[in-house]
Amino acid sequence: MEPAAPSPRRKWVGLVLRVVFTLACLGYLAWSIPLEDFLGALKGIRWPYLAAALAILGLNQPLLAMRWKTLLDAQGLRLPFPQVLRLNLLGLFFNNTMPGQTGGDIVKAYAAAKRFPGRGTAAVVTVFLDRGVGMLGLVLLAGIVSAATGKASGTILGLLGLLLAGAAFYFSPLKRRWLTPERIRRLPVGGGILAEVDEAILLYRDHKTAVVLGILWALCNHTGYILVGTFIGRALGIPPEQVSFPQFVVIIAIVSMIGCIPVSIMGFGIGEVAYVKAFAPLGVPEAQALALSLLTRFCLIAWGLLGGLIALLTRPREETDGEPQ
Repeated sequence: MEPAAPSPRRKWVGLVLRVVFTLACLGYLAWSIPLEDFLGALKGIRWPYLAAALAILGLNQPLLAMRWKTLLDAQGLRLPFPQVLRLNLLGLFFNNTMPGQTGGDIVKAYAAAKRFPGRGTAAVVTVFLDRGVGMLGLVLLAGIVSAATGKASGTILGLLGLLLAGAAFYFSPLKRRWLTPERIRRLPVGGGILAEVDEAILLYRDHKTAVVLGILWALCNHTGYILVGTFIGRALGIPPEQVSFPQFVVIIAIVSMIGCIPVSIMGFGIGEVAYVKAFAPLGVPEAQALALSLLTRFCLIAWGLLGGLIALLTRPREETDGEPQ
């Protein structure tokens, strides 16, 4: 028995609620931040810092591809790096052009599954596990930095503890005795698929090096992303003595996680409100924090569009001819 697909009506209701929430957040920002203040924050922008942010964001893309390739290789799913990078750029494009922030993951998962007939479930698992490893890397980076500076964030350390405890339980013998593959397979809804997913995830018990490498790649990825936010902050005139790099690390980590909550369109609106509220205690004007959020988002969109163009222009001949890979 397969799980029932959500009804079209339910999908439309969910989309309408997201649109309403997004508009409510944007309405709040428009009401609380005068337009002239926002334009004033953009007026004296330092373009070399903004150019550096765009360059770092571009350099980050091969690192993201390496993180996913590490997880693919551990499953025995060999895909040349240029193809992994292309699919990653394609995912970046859809993440920034589709409602929600996981549209690119769905496209990557579908494309990866097509490339590995008979191992499609394992290929899909790597995509969403890559997202999980990325989240763990982000929280870990924020936890390390906040602890090293003597200003440990309770929110970050709490999330890190939950993630590590959840992973430890999942791979523990206790969980294996309680929820065996046979029991998963006998579940009335999607048991067979869930058993395949469980088997693919458990494979990483024997590939701990790949998981560690994936986390290290994630630390590099998120360091680059936070440098992007830091450079954009400097471009807007936020000085280091007001917001230091370690403070950017913690704030951007928390805001990024808030932006992943699926209550708005592409995290738009809720992310901007989170930036404004998170930087306020450091004395950053609301208009400046809003400009920081929007410029960061537009840089991501610009690279997403460029990534989509690169992915289209580098389309493999097999896909162009319509032949299976």
